[in-house]
Amino acid sequence: MIRNTIYIILFAILFSCSGKKNVIHSPGNEKKKTVYFPENEISDSIVHQLNTLGDSTIISIYKNFSNKLIWKNDSSIQQGINWLKNSRYEGLNPLNFNIVEIDSLYQALKKDSSKYISNYARLDIELTLNIRKCGYRKRFSPINPLNYHKGWNYKSPKPLPHDTIWVNMVKHGKTAHLNSFFAPKHPLYTQLAKELKNIYESKTKHPTEEITDPGFLIQKGDSNQYVLPIKRQLLNICRDSAISMVFDEELSIALKKFQAKHGLEPDGIAGKQTYHYLQWKPTLYIGIIKANIERLRWFENDQFTQGIFINIPFQTLEFMQHDSCMFKTKVIVGKFKNQTEVFTSDINYLVFNPCWTIPQSISTTQILRGAQKDSLYLQNRNMFICTNGTEVPIDSIDFSQYSSSNFPFKVFQRTSPSNALGKVKFMFKNRFSIYLHDTPQQKLFKKPVRTFSHGCIRVENALQLAEFSLNKIDKQNILTSNYLKKGFPVKVFYNKPIPIHITYFTCWFNPTYNEIIYGKDVYLKDYKLINDLKLLR
Repeated sequence: MIRNTIYIILFAILFSCSGKKNVIHSPGNEKKKTVYFPENEISDSIVHQLNTLGDSTIISIYKNFSNKLIWKNDSSIQQGINWLKNSRYEGLNPLNFNIVEIDSLYQALKKDSSKYISNYARLDIELTLNIRKCGYRKRFSPINPLNYHKGWNYKSPKPLPHDTIWVNMVKHGKTAHLNSFFAPKHPLYTQLAKELKNIYESKTKHPTEEITDPGFLIQKGDSNQYVLPIKRQLLNICRDSAISMVFDEELSIALKKFQAKHGLEPDGIAGKQTYHYLQWKPTLYIGIIKANIERLRWFENDQFTQGIFINIPFQTLEFMQHDSCMFKTKVIVGKFKNQTEVFTSDINYLVFNPCWTIPQSISTTQILRGAQKDSLYLQNRNMFICTNGTEVPIDSIDFSQYSSSNFPFKVFQRTSPSNALGKVKFMFKNRFSIYLHDTPQQKLFKKPVRTFSHGCIRVENALQLAEFSLNKIDKQNILTSNYLKKGFPVKVFYNKPIPIHITYFTCWFNPTYNEIIYGKDVYLKDYKLINDLKLLR
C-alpha cells in the first residue's frame, strides 16, 4: 500500500512537470540529483546581458525568438564549438571567434553551480554571436580584390538571408550543416577545405624532412640514398621505418601523381622541377590554399556556372554550361610585365580573318626598333602604317627620327597566315584592349608555362572554340570555313552574348585525379595575399 502510494505521488510529480523537457545534472558533488532545467531564469539573464552587450544585431536575433535559449543541450553546444574550431580548415583562425572563452564557459557549466545560470546565458550569447561572426567571415572577405587586380569588376557576393534561417537550423539540430547557409557554394571551396584539413593532419602524423636535389635524374630502377626521402614523403612512411632504397613501381606511380598535381609532365622522373615541389613545406601549401579560399569569397556563388572561364595560373580555357565543362583548351597569357588582367565581360562577336591593330605599346617599342634596324621589317610582316585614318607609304617614313615618345603612327597587320591574331579573334568590352585570338605560333602551347603575350589571350584551338560557341551554344549552324575562304575580315555577332570570366586561382580541382592541383603563381599574387591574410585579426 505504501509502495503504491509512493508510486502514485511520483507519477503525479512527473506528470505535473511533463512540459519541461530539458533536464540537466546539477554541477557539484551531489550524487546524480536531477533538477529541472532553469530555462526561464537563463532567458532572463540573457536579456540582462544583451542589454549590457549593446549589440543590436544579436539583440534582434534573440528578440525574434522571444529571448529564449538558442543552444539548449550538450549536443547542440558541442556541434557549435566544433564548427568554430573547424573553421581552421577553411582558412580562418578559431581564436578570432572567442573559442577559448566559449570552451571555458562550457566546461564551467559542469563545475560551478553558483554561476550556472549566468554562465549558460553568457555561453548562449557568445556562441550565437561568434557563430554569426565566423559564418559571415566565411562568406565575405575583408580584403579588397582591387588591391591585387586593377581591372576587377566582378559583382560582390549577395547578402546572406535573414539570421532566423541559420538559428532555426541550430534549434533543429543541424548546427553541423551551417556551411550550407554561410559558406561559398562553389564546389572548389569544399575541396580546398578538405585539402587543407588533410595537410594539417598529415603535418602532425608525418613531419617532413629535407629533400636535397642531388643534381642528377632519379627514376624507376635506381637504388641510392636519394630515393629514401622521396619514398618516405610520397608514400607517407615514418622516418624510422626500415625501407628499401630501390625506386620501385609503387614509387613511380606516386611520383607521377605528385607531378600531375603540381602541373608537371607526369613522367615519373625526379628532376630539377620535381625537386622544387618536393621541397615545399606544409606551411607553404597551407598559405596557398588559404589564399585561394579567400579568393572564392570575392565571387558570387554562381559566377562560373556559365560561359568561358580562363584561369591565368593554369593557362587554361574552359567553356562551362550548367556548371559542367563542355570544352577545354590551353591558352597563352601575358608576360609578368604585361600581365593579363582579371575581370569579367561578355563576348559579343568574333572576327574571322582579323586585321591586327597593333597596340601603341608594341608599335612604339618592338615595331619601331625593328623598322629602324631593317627597312623591310614592316613589309616582310605584312604591316602597314596609317595617320589620321590614311595609309602612309612606308618608304616615305624616316624611322630614325622617331622614338617611343614621339612616334605618331598607327601600325596594322593585314589578314594573312602570318597574322599574329591567326584566323579568328573574340571581342569583348574592356578597358585593357584584351581579347581572345588564334595564333600561328602553335608550338608555344607545348610549353608547361605559357606567359608570352602582351596581355591578350592566345587560344590553342581557337577555330574549334569559334565553331563550338557559334553552333553548339548559340545555335547558328554556321560553316566557319565559308568565312575563312573570303580572305578578308568578317564580323559575326552572337545571338546571345557569351560571358567570359578571367580569373586567378593557383589551386583548382581536377576531376580526372579527383584531387586539388596546383598552378604556377605567374604574377606572384599569392605572396601578397598570404602576407595580407597574416595581418588580419
